[in-house]
Amino acid sequence: MKVATVRQFRVGFFLPASGESVPLEAKRELFFALTDAIRSLMKRRRLSEESVVADFEKARAARRRR
Repeated sequence: MKVATVRQFRVGFFLPASGESVPLEAKRELFFALTDAIRSLMKRRRLSEESVVADFEKARAARRRR
């Protein structure tokens, strides 16, 4: 697993999809834990998948203009 940082702050991590560094069962458990946490957070904040995707596309377009 690799930790992603921006300006020395942890912002995420990369879990390789292939290879033997992390057992498949651990990847599966992590995937379900993360998706459950994201689903719960979106529900609490009353966010839809469409609004998250639209916000991402807006941020991507702004980044391209720089």
